[in-house]
Amino acid sequence: MNSFKLYTAFYLLLFTASPLLAQVFDLYELSLYKKKGADPSIRIENGSIAEINSTLVVNINKDAIAGKAQLITGGAVINSEDLVKLKTLLKNQQRILELLNEDVAGPNFEKLGELANYMIAFANEVAGDSVLNGLYNEAFNDYMAKLQAGQVSGSPDAYIFSYFVDKTEELAAKIAHAMNQNDVKFSLAGSLRSRRGRRPIKLSDEFDNLAAEYFTVPQFEFTLSDSDKKELQQIANFTQNIKALKEQGEKKIDEMLNQTFQSKQCLEDLTAQLQNINERANVLFPQLADQVKMQLQQPYLEASQLVLKYTKGQGMANDITNVQLLVGFNDDLVSTQQKIDSLIAHMDKGLAAIFTDLPNDPVIGQLKQGFSDCKNKLEADRNRMVALVQDVTTYLEQARRTIEATEKISEKIKRLGYSQIPQQAFIDLTESGFRENGDKLHIKAVIWRESGGQEVPMTIDERIFTVQQIGVYSVVKPLLLLANPFDDNSPNVDLGGKFQFAPSYSILFKVGSRKSSAFNNFWSPGIGFNFAATDFNTDGTPEFGAGLELSLIRDYLAAGLGYNFGADEPYFYFGFRLPFGAVPLPLFNNVEIQD
Repeated sequence: MNSFKLYTAFYLLLFTASPLLAQVFDLYELSLYKKKGADPSIRIENGSIAEINSTLVVNINKDAIAGKAQLITGGAVINSEDLVKLKTLLKNQQRILELLNEDVAGPNFEKLGELANYMIAFANEVAGDSVLNGLYNEAFNDYMAKLQAGQVSGSPDAYIFSYFVDKTEELAAKIAHAMNQNDVKFSLAGSLRSRRGRRPIKLSDEFDNLAAEYFTVPQFEFTLSDSDKKELQQIANFTQNIKALKEQGEKKIDEMLNQTFQSKQCLEDLTAQLQNINERANVLFPQLADQVKMQLQQPYLEASQLVLKYTKGQGMANDITNVQLLVGFNDDLVSTQQKIDSLIAHMDKGLAAIFTDLPNDPVIGQLKQGFSDCKNKLEADRNRMVALVQDVTTYLEQARRTIEATEKISEKIKRLGYSQIPQQAFIDLTESGFRENGDKLHIKAVIWRESGGQEVPMTIDERIFTVQQIGVYSVVKPLLLLANPFDDNSPNVDLGGKFQFAPSYSILFKVGSRKSSAFNNFWSPGIGFNFAATDFNTDGTPEFGAGLELSLIRDYLAAGLGYNFGADEPYFYFGFRLPFGAVPLPLFNNVEIQD
């Protein structure tokens, strides 16, 4: 016996003894279900009989699907406490960004100084949170240890919130790992077994085996409780909120930067002056042209680069906004600050060198005055950038890390398939194609699990039952008739024996039963009319005969009373059904039809 057979046998044994053996689905006929609801007495079980033209109601037990799927697949487990912690961390992150957006809503940066006060008060709220209290104490103790070691400085608030982001990334990675398990496919499949063989049938719009429609469910989802699913949904919601708040905050800062950076215009003017002096140096300073060009070369380059960044001019400024300069590009931000410092230093040094030789030159005096005015604005902008990094971009960077960590989870939450599995489906048997009384219908709940690189179907619940016309229906069948006239001495009768064989057809009306298979498949009584071609006077020309008939044993035995209209003679008869030549009669919704 191979490993898969052993595996299957093992789980079948578990199913037999397991409390998880609740039925995955229940079947009812819709007409009866409307009258009695989920009454066990009308439930279609294995071996039951169902109306062949009915619509079936399938009530699906999703908890049973989850239990059996978990038993088979071993479903990855997600810790409920981790979900609660992550949700609470995201809730706090969202609140921080809400405060940040409130702070930067004004026309300038003065309110940013209040953010620290908000954070202190908010940190006290976090410390009192039942879920985050342990994390807060961990972060605070870690901060104090590093403070004593000289590894950190300043207020612990920013460190604690950064610690929270680290924990957010850790929990998100742990949950995402559990989510990376294989998907499980679930479906209902149906087949019909008749004298023509076995074939798949259409079940419903939700479960159409012919179209290979399945519900794909991430394996981890089978292990989740209802509360876990709510936590995951809230995690996804918080992630989207944080993303929106981050983008909103960046947009506000971008607008504020455009409005409040004071050195934009003076940088443009300074760059133009430097370029003008460089181009006219030979005319303005014939004796010192090379020296002037050399001294102003570096300041001009640095001023030009800053103009591109600050003023969103040509070149790289088309791709870099002020927010991008400040948020998420710390190395570039430091470089920009250094360029400001370098420009100021080079301008001071370059001007000093030129002033030594040309103290009263009006061109140099104009450059000196323009730079003196711009220098103050440059220094103010530099300090403002430093403040932004300290007070704002830290939180935006934390938001970026949070989004990056939890968006992977959010994407998986969006495609959860368990909730998509319907609680109820309907199977219209009239759409299942050719079928006859006594055919077997097989409906099974199936999941696919990966084994050896292939998806292996496993049946977790099934029903095999018979379909049968219930109530009155009609059939037309050939009968070999043995007719015996009541008056053997009649001048219209010239038979050599008591009985005459004659071909005939019978139109029979029958009643199907939901309770007795023997009644439907063996006794199968019928009552109806017989039409025969008797020849009582043996002249070679058949007379027309008609009569009432009773049949038994699937119509192979029949008896009745008839009347020969040609010979004007009554008769009684016995008959034997011929196993061929039956034709349908479309009365009372007969289903024995050709494809």
